[in-house]
Amino acid sequence: MEQEQKSVEYKVRPAREQELDAEGIAGAYNAVYEDYPFVAFTDPEMVEEEVIPGEGSDNFVVEVAGGQEVEGEEIPEDTVVGTGSVKYHRDGHEAEFGGIVLDPEFQEMDGAPFYQDLVDQRVETARQSDADRYVTHPVSSVHAKTQHGHEKKGAVPEGVSLNKYPEVFAGEGRETVVPMVYPDGNFEYTGENSREVYVTDENIGLVDHVHSSLNEERDERVAREFEVGSGGSTDTGYRVEQKTYDDETGEMASFRILHGGEHSLDDVMSALDPEKQVEESEEDEAYSIEQALEDDSIRWVGVEFDANHQSAWDVADRLSDAGFNPERYSPEAINYGDEVSDAMGYQFHKDGTGEIQLIDSAEEALEATGTEYSDHGQGPVEGVRNVSVS
Repeated sequence: MEQEQKSVEYKVRPAREQELDAEGIAGAYNAVYEDYPFVAFTDPEMVEEEVIPGEGSDNFVVEVAGGQEVEGEEIPEDTVVGTGSVKYHRDGHEAEFGGIVLDPEFQEMDGAPFYQDLVDQRVETARQSDADRYVTHPVSSVHAKTQHGHEKKGAVPEGVSLNKYPEVFAGEGRETVVPMVYPDGNFEYTGENSREVYVTDENIGLVDHVHSSLNEERDERVAREFEVGSGGSTDTGYRVEQKTYDDETGEMASFRILHGGEHSLDDVMSALDPEKQVEESEEDEAYSIEQALEDDSIRWVGVEFDANHQSAWDVADRLSDAGFNPERYSPEAINYGDEVSDAMGYQFHKDGTGEIQLIDSAEEALEATGTEYSDHGQGPVEGVRNVSVS
């Protein structure tokens, strides 16, 4: 995507398996982050071998043309100064816009909108793919620039994931992210084709907020009917379809509880179905939800479940009793292959956030989860609030 009428000559293009791109991507990561936990992104050789040809993703770079003088400095040769990707999840059902990384020396170069052009290129690529949902998870600790960039394209916050990842800018603390969904995805249940959502008094505020925010941006509404109830009314079996635990990527554990299995809800909370376990730690430990809560080394635990099945009442109440809180509501995120369902996400975070920055709509989503937080006033730019969660 060649850029015109800008004082800096550059282009956003697909990444290639070559030294120029590999060194530029690794250089950008090393310039922005300290002790980035994913080593494959900081070593040029690994970038060229593993990241650029990465299976299930489309990667892009910002290439600044050589032979030009910018802000008094000569750029002798073509230089890759930033990168961004589209990653495909849930068997290709979901396209995620990964974080944009730009070398700080080039981020504000002569007004060239590298950042927004990377957002635009990736959104265009996702819309041309077979994915039905377009999502992103911008960070909140240093600035809300990424949140703003996607909001400009119409993206709506689905909630707030508190302290989910290690904070990589300074190497200490935890990173809060804002899951966002684009309203122009290929939603199946719209118009007269409605779907029931089983909500509790605790999470109905979040579901209603996301549903309303999404439909404000759409011509044909995503159609849902809310059924409010509580646990104890469903007699069904459960299974744990997915579980990840990875010490290297941030001392976190994620689970998905679905109906249709042979286990009781208590069994699902305390033990995993070995046949359904996707990934184990390096020590081959099979972490259950309750074990993850008790392990001091795991700082964030997340559980996703089907909000369109009546069992959602029981799962939500059981998680609430265990100390979990609503995290996000993601319409049509669960892909069964022959049908889709809405995902309800609950989280257990073991640390306070400190001061984070949220765009106004993300703060509204946080408020809708029922989470208690402190508002510290306007952030660095209009439309951004500084908040913290104890």
